[in-house]
Amino acid sequence: MDTVILRFEIEGELPPELTEKICREDPVYLREMLDWSETCHKMLWDEFEEKEAENEALKRDQEAMDRALERMRSRKTRMDPRIIRLKDAAAYLGMDKNRFNAEVRPHLTEIPIGSHGIGFDRLDLDRWFEAYKARNGRPGHAMERSASWGRKSRQDSSNVGGSGMSRRQFQVREFEKALERVTSRKRSGI
Repeated sequence: MDTVILRFEIEGELPPELTEKICREDPVYLREMLDWSETCHKMLWDEFEEKEAENEALKRDQEAMDRALERMRSRKTRMDPRIIRLKDAAAYLGMDKNRFNAEVRPHLTEIPIGSHGIGFDRLDLDRWFEAYKARNGRPGHAMERSASWGRKSRQDSSNVGGSGMSRRQFQVREFEKALERVTSRKRSGI
């Protein structure tokens, strides 16, 4: 028992007067006190570890929120303008201003901006580009092999007898067939 008491004295947990009194009077009490001290120490240590785990979780949450906030700030909510000024419209379509003025501008509605500025609706520019692409665009090399993108399908007429026949010949033939049906009915009814 004396070594245990000495250990507590060195650590400063028991005052020296109490150590002497306990050693002389009640060794059982000393044992209970040591058990209680260990229990308290364990409880305090467990509580410390719980608080430490909570602090770590809070720290991780705060770091995650800081990263998310930084991502949001770096993105800078960007909205495309609806009106694109004349000086920027050619670059928007990826062409020089002379080609824009000659090929695109005549097909667009000009929107006055202030007293001297001119702008164009971005959606009109997009529609012009889509029409231009449909007329002039070609697929990449990989698509050319797999699809007949450039071929236009034409609706066949169900009345046309064959390819290469003129409309006039078709009308004459149809008239002859109709005349033959009418005259054959009259003969059979006579």
